[in-house]
Amino acid sequence: MCYHANNDEMLYPDLVKLFYPYPYRTNVIETLHLLKQEGYWTDSRTEMAKQLILSKRKNKGYMPEKIFMKSSWYPFDQLKQCGPWLTDEIERLFAETFLY
Repeated sequence: MCYHANNDEMLYPDLVKLFYPYPYRTNVIETLHLLKQEGYWTDSRTEMAKQLILSKRKNKGYMPEKIFMKSSWYPFDQLKQCGPWLTDEIERLFAETFLY
């Protein structure tokens, strides 16, 4: 899911960075949300991406690794601090079912 189909080259580095909200570029969290909604959550091709996200969890949650468009957007969470918005987004992703 994170690599080109024909080789082991990553699609783009920001794909695996944790950030919220999603600007014009997507990331692994948003991509997995879409795949889950379409019924692909248990597809083995998503396992590496799921493990990558889970490996980034800290004691109190997840920390944003990047903020896009700092001059235009107010950041929901601060860099290098556990972010409640980002953590909630990831916890909803890994929940059994969507609430909406």
